[in-house]
Amino acid sequence: MTVLREGTPEQAGMRSKQIALIRQRGAEWAAQDNTLGLVLLAARHGVICLHEAWGQTNRKPDARPVTTDSYFFFDSNAKVIAAAAAMMLVEEGRLGLTRPVNFYVPELSAPGTDEILVQHLLTHTSGYDGDETGAQIAALLQEGIDLPSCPRDLHPALHASLHALYQLKPHTAPGTEMSYASENYLVLGEIIRRISGMSYGDFIEQRIFRPLEMRNARLGLDASFEEDAVWDFSLPVMEGGPEGDELRQRMRVPNPAWAIWGQAREYAAFAQMLLNEGCYGGARLLHPASVAHMTRNQIPGIGTNLHDEARWGYGTSVIDTERWRWFHGSLVTNGSFTHGGAGGTVFWVDPILDLVGVYFSHCMTATLNCVGMAIFFRTWSLRPWLDFDQNRPVLAARRANSFALASVCFGHFGTIQFSIT
Repeated sequence: MTVLREGTPEQAGMRSKQIALIRQRGAEWAAQDNTLGLVLLAARHGVICLHEAWGQTNRKPDARPVTTDSYFFFDSNAKVIAAAAAMMLVEEGRLGLTRPVNFYVPELSAPGTDEILVQHLLTHTSGYDGDETGAQIAALLQEGIDLPSCPRDLHPALHASLHALYQLKPHTAPGTEMSYASENYLVLGEIIRRISGMSYGDFIEQRIFRPLEMRNARLGLDASFEEDAVWDFSLPVMEGGPEGDELRQRMRVPNPAWAIWGQAREYAAFAQMLLNEGCYGGARLLHPASVAHMTRNQIPGIGTNLHDEARWGYGTSVIDTERWRWFHGSLVTNGSFTHGGAGGTVFWVDPILDLVGVYFSHCMTATLNCVGMAIFFRTWSLRPWLDFDQNRPVLAARRANSFALASVCFGHFGTIQFSIT
């Protein structure tokens, strides 16, 4: 099986000239005012042909320079790890995808919740609204709710948020619409905790981090690596969100939906495991069928507020013949799968071209700017560097579309395929 290893572009079947060009682009992106730090990683056939870092870890005068070993906030890329953890329990017959969620979490008993299945959590089709549900939870907690005693292996903040969520009914009928909501993965993490008999953090540490040698990955911000973390705590993740010490405390909460920190190469190992159909370094984490279910469209015909069809697997966004309007023009190969995070992180896997790409950054202003640059890296920078064995035409990268910088980036990262030899 393929294990990540350092090598030259030529050993990866890539063109050195094109790889040098993306290094130049990366330096330019990192020099922009909206980007604090950046790490780019690309691997083909398991050979890491690009792994570079730019920028600084924070805005302090004595800030450390970003290195390839710097810690980044995985943000919502953590959801793919949670999905993998859930599929491990599915393989063991301990978790059923078509079971009602309240079979595992009886407290989820508000009107309409009986119809929410585990698979709805994985595909964001539970009926919870990505914008409204979080606001409703915050309002309930502000008012004050009665809470049972908190389990020893569950963080009090997660305990409170879960019990607020249990009181809310879905905004739409489960299974009828995709609305991306972190609350789905908050509940999924609670199911994993209850079934496994250990904290969610301990479960992913034992079952995912250790086999993949993700020695530096952590669930929740930790003082042991805070100085090496690429983040400006003076700015909110999203407009109107917490900042400063409030943000720092929030990031210490081990939320399964977004709270993992680690290094770009560690996430690349996780991505390579998915590309390897569940194996890495002599260990099998998932059955190939589980990876197939994670990385193919599980909700055909289901729409979202961004597009007529959402195209989501169990944990990943699936690239298909039809693209969301943000991603039109992308050169990423059909059958690829991806996920991103609000802080400016994106990964993607292209099974056809045997590529893994990771773009980890921290955005200083608008989130879409960093996510956009990440997408640009995926479609523009990598695809043109692949040298096809057959004389197939190569599409030119599109210019940025004015309505969303994200569309540009998503398209540009895929051009790394133009480096293939």
